[in-house]
Amino acid sequence: MKRILIILIALVLILVAALMVVPFLFKDDIVNYLKTETINGTVEFDEDISIGLISTFPDLNIGIRDLSIINKAPFDGDTLLTLKELNVTVDLLEIIGGNIAVESIDLIGPHVNVVVMADETANYDIALESEEAQDAEEPVSGEDDAFSFKISSLTVTDGHIAYYDTSLATYVTMKGFDFSMSGDFNEERMDITTMSTAKQMTVDFEDVRYLNKTEMSYSAGMALFLNEEKFEFLENELLLNELGLSFDGMFQFVGEDMLFDLKYGLTQTEFKHLLSMVPAIYAADFEGLKSSGEIGFDGFLKGLMTETEYPEFAFNLQIKDGAFQYPEMPANVNKTQLDLAITNPGGVFDKTKVDLSKCHFEVDQEPFDLSLLLTNPDTDPFVNTKMLGSINLERVASLIPLEDVSVLKGIIKMNLEAKGSMSAIETEQYENFYAAGNMSIANLAYQDADLPAAVEIPEAAFSFSPQFAAIDVLSMV
Repeated sequence: MKRILIILIALVLILVAALMVVPFLFKDDIVNYLKTETINGTVEFDEDISIGLISTFPDLNIGIRDLSIINKAPFDGDTLLTLKELNVTVDLLEIIGGNIAVESIDLIGPHVNVVVMADETANYDIALESEEAQDAEEPVSGEDDAFSFKISSLTVTDGHIAYYDTSLATYVTMKGFDFSMSGDFNEERMDITTMSTAKQMTVDFEDVRYLNKTEMSYSAGMALFLNEEKFEFLENELLLNELGLSFDGMFQFVGEDMLFDLKYGLTQTEFKHLLSMVPAIYAADFEGLKSSGEIGFDGFLKGLMTETEYPEFAFNLQIKDGAFQYPEMPANVNKTQLDLAITNPGGVFDKTKVDLSKCHFEVDQEPFDLSLLLTNPDTDPFVNTKMLGSINLERVASLIPLEDVSVLKGIIKMNLEAKGSMSAIETEQYENFYAAGNMSIANLAYQDADLPAAVEIPEAAFSFSPQFAAIDVLSMV
């Protein structure tokens, strides 16, 4: 009995010694592999990596600091990624049993710079093709066992993400980006839950800025059907500043195309939440803003999207009795009414129809009305629009605090109508394009931090008819 006890103690001591020594024996091999065998790029990091096994057995911990990935041609010298710290924990017993169980992946302070060129060449396409992949043969039936992969925790802390895609004319940045995800993976389905936040998010598409330094948070549950390349939305909410949105449905990759069946709508209906999307309004004392009124927003996206065809879609926005006023600001906006519908029955983008049937608001009881119908936007734009009202810019300056604007005043009056196709103007068939009305400007002045002196238009007057557009008066300082 005593001999057996001595043998057991000796085995334990040998195992403990092995757990302490093995990580250090293979440390240089791990460093060399990470730097030379992983990607087509230059990988640098602090070689004093931490490898722990004894205190967390059966979990293996690996920590890497000051990681950077520098691109090679055609993005030679560009930095794809810098990372203050990377920590990975895996379950060795699960790996021995044929499963991959990642207990945690933690990325601290990542800066990611993704670039896609006009020919769709991307700087993140840096994976090396392995010899096993080059020589791979079709597996014999029955030899390919079920695969299981689990991530208990994936976190990103204080990230900075930049995405420049010339092929899609898209630019996205996120600062102060935090992310957490957990999920269960197998050969057919992956269920994940995620939480994302960003202190500032900016989105440009085709030279139009849709989000400007917007606060973002998104909580979501998703089901990913891996064999079908299908993504299904479960419970989720997207919060942009104060505006809450939710999604329902799925999208799926079909070869090079995408299949959509999505619906979206609001999680709140207060007018104030929509106002939070206006940067000048949200940047000021938004909490103290007095507001009333309701909004409605919904839509869908259904069908196949290809390089030449669009799915059927609808975008509907309504405002009823919207009003707001900042504390300690004299002017107010009230009686806001809006009804906007953007639709496309599917097919080509030229079938898109923009119908702004109603747009009315009053600044200090001074009304302004606008309506617009736009069709055939891609081939021969047809417009039918009316504008009637007066805008006192000095009252606008009294609505909200305008950062860096020192001078804003003047009165703009409009009474305009236009109806017809762009082709009538381009071919000088003016009789087929109806235009009538006038516009005037009085005592306009504007100056901001970028202008050394104010731009002034003391007087201007324009008149429109089916035959001509005339500048009746124009004086500038």
